[in-house]
Amino acid sequence: MTALPTNFADRNALIVEGFAKRLNKLLDSFDYPRHYSGRYTQLADRYGVSVQTSRKWCKGLGLPSPAVLQEMASDFDTTIDALLGDENLAHGQRIPPLIAIPFYELSDISSGTHHSEFTQISSVLSSELPFITQQRQDKMALVRNWATLESPDARLGDILLVGLDCHAIVDGGTYVVRTPSMTTVRIGSVSLSDKVLFTKVDHVGVAENTDIPLARLVFNTTADFLMPAEEPKAVLVVGRVLGIYRELGVVQKRNRRRAPQGGGPG
Repeated sequence: MTALPTNFADRNALIVEGFAKRLNKLLDSFDYPRHYSGRYTQLADRYGVSVQTSRKWCKGLGLPSPAVLQEMASDFDTTIDALLGDENLAHGQRIPPLIAIPFYELSDISSGTHHSEFTQISSVLSSELPFITQQRQDKMALVRNWATLESPDARLGDILLVGLDCHAIVDGGTYVVRTPSMTTVRIGSVSLSDKVLFTKVDHVGVAENTDIPLARLVFNTTADFLMPAEEPKAVLVVGRVLGIYRELGVVQKRNRRRAPQGGGPG
């Protein structure tokens, strides 16, 4: 293969480096997690790539495919030209909409955990929660953690932010999963044998493991937290836990749309 002329190689490197700076600027303004605090995983989930690939984008080591660039431009209300450096990013500095995210809890903590036993008790404006990103808010739910067992990341009574448009299992992610008889919170681990190990750990460190073949996994196609698990032997992945909140007073306060201030996202 003939090497690119030096000037083209240098220009390509500058474009890739500039894209990373612009992408990180947009991710900051849209409240994505910081580097090494979930940014690469969340970006990978959104665009269906590996965490290694999304890290390269943020570190100036590679560019997304044209289809992903097009999707990014739409998500961030900008253009592909702006992402690649031919325009400024002024289009991306918009005030994101305030979306009411439904908030669920188990109707009767002494009952089972069928999907029908969860009730929407209120809704919360996205601006009221500091860990909410501005991406895909229309496909999110808040739910009070009902589980009697604890994972390292989700405790009894926590408020979980659940992304309902999950279509893959990311190793080490925390998921709400459902069968016809139970809804629970589990950590997913992908094995090399086409299986997913869902693990739940109690407060003294005793693990409860469930090994599920990938062929038995069903993903939430309705973006509805109450979607039932209809196939007896299947496990429905309701969604992925994107954030955890423990200051219940903020979650439960009366919703009030606040006037945006300044020129950036609220």
